[in-house]
Amino acid sequence: MLRTIFYWFCLLGFWFMLAGISLASGAAGAVATLLVLWLNRNLAAEGRGLCTPKIISFLFLGLYLLGQLILAGLQTAKLVLSPKLQLQPVLVTFNPGLKSGFLKTVLANSITLTPGTLTVAVKGEKFTVHALNLSAAQKIVQWPLLNLLRGMEEDNG
Repeated sequence: MLRTIFYWFCLLGFWFMLAGISLASGAAGAVATLLVLWLNRNLAAEGRGLCTPKIISFLFLGLYLLGQLILAGLQTAKLVLSPKLQLQPVLVTFNPGLKSGFLKTVLANSITLTPGTLTVAVKGEKFTVHALNLSAAQKIVQWPLLNLLRGMEEDNG
């Protein structure tokens, strides 16, 4: 019971971070988070509860990605606003070495969220990415985020 209350407060806190604090939001959040907890009530009983190392890995991934988004946004703004517009769009195809469909999706979305890059296609093991210039494309292929995702996959493995 104590665990459920803890999870409810965590979910409700996350709800308020996303939706803002107001009476209507609080009421909707309370109902929605209670519904989520009720729908997932059997997870702990089946031994599939939250796995702390996974949560820590995803928190680290989120913080790292946030920092990368800020840096890429500044670099893209500098590139686009420069008087010498040096855009040289390029498509690059690479194999990130990920097997998990979920982690491939995380990578594809992370690339697309990063300013100046866009995941065009994912076919099997191959990712096709559009970048504003060759430098941005090379950074994606050698992105440290790939190592973090590979490590997460090995931990599951």
